[in-house]
Formats: sequence, structure tokens, C-alpha cells
Amino acid sequence: MTALFVVAASGHAFRTHFIFHSSYQLPVITDCKAEKITLRHSEKGWMTKRIFEDIIKNDLFEEIEKVRSLHLRLWNEEREKCARLAAEKAKKKLVEQGRRNAQRQGLEWTETMEEQVGLNQIPQPPNSELDYTGRPSRRALLILDGHSSRNNLSLMSWLYENEIDVILLRSHTSAYLQPLDRCVTNPVRVTNPEHGVEINHFDQTKKK
Repeated sequence: MTALFVVAASGHAFRTHFIFHSSYQLPVITDCKAEKITLRHSEKGWMTKRIFEDIIKNDLFEEIEKVRSLHLRLWNEEREKCARLAAEKAKKKLVEQGRRNAQRQGLEWTETMEEQVGLNQIPQPPNSELDYTGRPSRRALLILDGHSSRNNLSLMSWLYENEIDVILLRSHTSAYLQPLDRCVTNPVRVTNPEHGVEINHFDQTKKK
């Protein structure tokens, strides 16, 4: 059996893919995590170029688009919040100036004057026509191990065209360099074995 795990640097976990030998009956997943797991066959239970390309194009890319949309939405919300705060601060400053000017001229300051003062001078919330400095980049970075299924030039070109850069770790180095294994999976497995993902029952699946 082969398992493919994908985790974003932000901590977001993508769908997990399990690949079984073609002679095994696929287990049935009935719990609430079923939508986070996919099961499939290959002739030897290994990852292949065809399966890897299918996972990237028809599953992972959709997940990446969701994360991109989330980051852009959060950025827009923060940008609009900052613009509103700037507008409120500018109006407060103009109102204070108006009060002082009215006092110097011996005029009475009214609520109507406060509502009207400086309306054309107060910055408005941003829209699509305004500056997008600081907007999060759509480009993503995908770090892969050096398995032969990744040796697919057409897939690498497709990823680049869709603003996904790829780093391939050298063969036989992933045990030392692979970020997910070194920084997340292994420490959790070693220090909290009871919280590990139990997949032993997959190996006990009856053959067809």
C-alpha cells in the first residue's frame, strides 16, 4: 500500500490518498473523515505517473485554489478594515479642526456641520480600481520527493502554467530533508503514538 499526504505550510491538511494492490478489496470508509480520504488501485499498490498526475490535476489543484481564495478574501477583509479605520481617523481630525475654526470665528458647531465636514476629503474604502500593493501572490510552492512518478515533464509544465512552482528533493534524501516527515509526522508519531493514523487494518483487508 502507498499513501500520499499533502500539508500546507499554514497547517491546512489536504485530502489523503491511499493506493492498494490490485488484488486487494478496497476497505469501506464510513466515518466522518471519508471526504478527506480517497482509495484507489494500482497494479502493484505503488504510485504511478498516471495516478500522480490525476491526483494533482483533479484533486490537489482544486484544494490549492480554495486556499488561494481564502488568503485573498482575508487580505481584502483586512485591507477594507484598515481603509475604514483610516477614514474614521481622517474624519475625526477634520471635525476637530472644524470645531476649532468655528470657536475662533464665534460660530456655533452643530451636528449637521459635523456630518457634512470634509466628506469629499475623507478616503473611501478600496475597490477594484485602487492600488493592490501587498496583495498575496497566487503562486504556490509544491515540495515533492524524488519518486519516479514525479518525473513527468508535461505535468511540471502544467503546474508552472497554473502558477505552482515545484521543488524536487533529491532521491534518498527525503528522510533527512522532507519537511512534513521531519517536522510534523515523525515527532507526532514518536511522542504521541496513540494519536497516530491507524492504517494497519488496511493490510488485513481480504483479497478478492
